[in-house]
Amino acid sequence: MAQLGKALVLSTNPDIMERLNEEGIKFDKLQERSDSLSGGEIVGAVLRWSRGDGYAYYLVTNDSPPTLRHISFGDEWRVEPALIRGLRKQDILDMLESYRWFQSLGER
Repeated sequence: MAQLGKALVLSTNPDIMERLNEEGIKFDKLQERSDSLSGGEIVGAVLRWSRGDGYAYYLVTNDSPPTLRHISFGDEWRVEPALIRGLRKQDILDMLESYRWFQSLGER
């Protein structure tokens, strides 16, 4: 059963425009790391769930047990903690495979 870790705050800058810029740069680095993971690897993966008008983003920080940290980015949408607790490593691997497949559509 997965665990929910402490939220990951990308920026605390009080200026909204500067904060959004800083968050975007840091989030892009997290996403690049996630995209470079090899098969079977989940630590460093960025997961997302559609919420409201955006996404709830989470970073996988441990694989046994799977541990996710909420990424405070943009509107900071979150999912229900019960959803996180129900995740298995295979669920995360399946999500990553789905992301890769979807990205490959744009490369065709």
